[in-house]
Amino acid sequence: MNILVLATLLSLFTSFKSSEENPAYKVYFHQEDKKIEVVDHEISLKKKPFVIEIEMSKKMGIFVHSSFKSKTYKMAIKNEHIGKLEVFNEKGMIEEKHNPDKTLLINDDAPSYWFYSSEENSRFDKTVKDEYSHQVNCFRTVKTMIKPNTNEIIEVEEAFEPVYMVFMVTEVGNNSIDKIEVQREAVKINWIDKVDK
Repeated sequence: MNILVLATLLSLFTSFKSSEENPAYKVYFHQEDKKIEVVDHEISLKKKPFVIEIEMSKKMGIFVHSSFKSKTYKMAIKNEHIGKLEVFNEKGMIEEKHNPDKTLLINDDAPSYWFYSSEENSRFDKTVKDEYSHQVNCFRTVKTMIKPNTNEIIEVEEAFEPVYMVFMVTEVGNNSIDKIEVQREAVKINWIDKVDK
């Protein structure tokens, strides 16, 4: 996806402002049919498949950075300016439609770009749209984590390092390259070693 196409998508999806009272999106985690609460930017999950739900106020695209390194996460929760979060200066990684392999890309250098524009054109394996409010609930199942630079595949059951995630929605600046932040969320996934079977 070239810069012009990405800029066009961003301008279509994110022509709005976010606030604590009216967030552009909300992030939830589910595991074993239960919603798991995020507390102080952290969540504890069993080493089993899980689901990331993004509740969008309208169809949009979201940059999602996932890493085993904490640098960007720590800067995000300190509210460092987006310009200092170097990973978000990179283009979003292209992924397959509808998340067929149920993966989460782990990359220190670039974010993924998850978006919903229609049922046919989505980076989520399940979506539910409210035709009246235009809210869209998008679900992405995670069974494996992949490092695209090395093609290493890590099953969730084999995870041992925390995963640091930063979600970012931006608008395109006046020169179509600068990014104006709309909303960010940061979550550290901790793994529960002992799992009741």
